[in-house]
Amino acid sequence: MLPAFDSWLTGGDDANPVGIGVVIGTLDWMFHEYRRTWKQKTAKRLQPLSPGQCRVHETGIKMICEYMLKDGRRLGTRRVSSIDTAFADDLFEKLLYKDVDGEKVERRTTVNHAMKTARGAWNTISRAHPHLMGLQSTSRDTPHANFDELAAFRTKAIELGYPSLATGVLIG
Repeated sequence: MLPAFDSWLTGGDDANPVGIGVVIGTLDWMFHEYRRTWKQKTAKRLQPLSPGQCRVHETGIKMICEYMLKDGRRLGTRRVSSIDTAFADDLFEKLLYKDVDGEKVERRTTVNHAMKTARGAWNTISRAHPHLMGLQSTSRDTPHANFDELAAFRTKAIELGYPSLATGVLIG
């Protein structure tokens, strides 16, 4: 119980010691939640995933979550909100080659499947838990043009040789 409390105190920076379970907001948690959707019928998925599809997803999840970071922690313990596109691109490059008997072997198809699984998990879970995924919504109103701005846009579009665009904007 104390390691779980320590993890909570540090905001999950030392997340997921063995045997504690998943820490909310980490990659391990995201994939745990994603696994729960596999047996459900959804608008996108009319039937639950087959055992073969589940195995492909599990291979990708394991590849990503078990990746060891430079500081010695598993990637699965890292907070989802701290992962950006640059990190995902670097991870792809690092996972692409596997050392087999001293020889680097490319495993592009497997890594592509792993990244697709991660993207599917992100898309599925971010809709249910946007605040835990580091997403922020803006409450600002979309600015709308007034009539004078519309007239100026139409004049410039016609001047540049785009009369159809000027008409489309007027209709819209």
